[in-house]
Amino acid sequence: MFHRRSRQEQSPYSSSRIAFLSHWFVNSWVNDYKSWDQNTELSEMYIKIFNGEHPADFVTGNKWIADVDDIFLCHHVNGDHWVALRIELHKGKIHVYDSICTHVSDKEMKEACRPL
Repeated sequence: MFHRRSRQEQSPYSSSRIAFLSHWFVNSWVNDYKSWDQNTELSEMYIKIFNGEHPADFVTGNKWIADVDDIFLCHHVNGDHWVALRIELHKGKIHVYDSICTHVSDKEMKEACRPL
């Protein structure tokens, strides 16, 4: 829904330099990160996502960092808690929006966000 709204001619968002990630992508990234070897290249799928070319219903052609400043997503933490995240690509910062901030400790939250 957020992605579709951002693509409207009159977007409700203050900037066109944003992207929204699907929960499918976030899950894939987090799971793949656990076994990722830093000496291997990223899969073609991830490269296409970073270049705004995948998945088919999210194609924008906007490349991360060059055309996108902020990424928004929902993240499932510890299997029982959802948080919203804003990732500022140029600053390398992750902002966590947590409606029940006592549910997960700061240490657990940092670890849950490490793959991102």
